Amino acid sequence: MVNPVIRQPRRIGLDPISNREIFHISLDSSTTAFDVSCLAGQQFVCLLVMDATGTPVAELRQLCSHLLNGGCAYLCTWGPGCEQVHDLMDEEIVGPNPPKTDRGCVMTTWHEDESLEDALAFLLDSGWPYDAYATKGCNAALIVTVGADDRAAQIENLSERVRTVPKTDAIRAASH
Repeated sequence: MVNPVIRQPRRIGLDPISNREIFHISLDSSTTAFDVSCLAGQQFVCLLVMDATGTPVAELRQLCSHLLNGGCAYLCTWGPGCEQVHDLMDEEIVGPNPPKTDRGCVMTTWHEDESLEDALAFLLDSGWPYDAYATKGCNAALIVTVGADDRAAQIENLSERVRTVPKTDAIRAASH
């Protein structure tokens, strides 16, 4: 039996405004195996880019669960059917015993009627999890593209803001 290749995110830059390391992973489908251990166990904000229409609910739940167990502290979804993915993540977060308050839990948003650029800007500018949940901070942003090579390329070349910048240069620029 051949072991499947397990995909890992690749660092694509540092956002000098949020000071978050930005990683990207491109998956062939919602069931493609991936590992986020390269994020060193830190919590992260995530932009999930996919066309979820026609994807079985069980597969979407599994993807949401994997992100949550990997350290996702704030999930933004984008693309056709992204509201359903958002709702399924909320169900994964809450589980069978809903908390009495939303304080200290994972935040989720969907951005179906926005451009991909606007969804990414939201992730970086406004995707800040509750301090009570992300007690060690949230200095990584993970962009997951599923089944769309053109979207993966678009993410890789998205804007001037998301570019490979040595961390020391970005920190120095932010401090001046």
